[in-house]
Amino acid sequence: MKPESVLHELHERYAGLQSYQDEGVLLSQLPGSDFVSETKFSTFFRRPDRFRFDWTSHHPYPPLKHITTDHCIWQSASGVQSWWQGRGTESVADLHIAISGAKGVSGGSSYTVPSMLLATEPVFASERLTVQAVVAGETEGIDCHCAIAFDSRKRPYRLYIGRDDLLLHRVSSSVMNGTMSDEIRRAIRTGHSMDESVFTIDRA
Repeated sequence: MKPESVLHELHERYAGLQSYQDEGVLLSQLPGSDFVSETKFSTFFRRPDRFRFDWTSHHPYPPLKHITTDHCIWQSASGVQSWWQGRGTESVADLHIAISGAKGVSGGSSYTVPSMLLATEPVFASERLTVQAVVAGETEGIDCHCAIAFDSRKRPYRLYIGRDDLLLHRVSSSVMNGTMSDEIRRAIRTGHSMDESVFTIDRA
């Protein structure tokens, strides 16, 4: 993969998928702190218009890390809805609005891959990210193309793209105030059948 074309190839790969599923974790660490914040998530997608993203966030104060909050965004035959623990279910006008609205509270994990699947202003659009080099890399035993990139504020990113599947398995970055972020996607499946029940959710 060449630096000048890697982002386009990545977007094209996701745009051509008929179905996609993963589970993963976002790890964040403030500079000078030993505490690692954890957000677990899962993604389900089936063209043309079925989508589900679940995530669980932990309390940001270390002694209260055991306290978690669950969230879910989905699109089914009933439209687009979001559910946050303690707030209940709400209808959302548009799926793009839903995933964008959850971007902050999910640490960006609601947007990274979904924005490429839905082809809506991908977070790694070439006007937002400049790839300087593509080198050999590895994450959790998966051989990868590692794209070394910087955003407009010169913040560094490393995108680990599988050599065999050309899918995004990990994004490591240094974001606001020097916070280190590691978004890891596992158990990725594509091109498989997905029952309607996956997108039929009943939240009290």
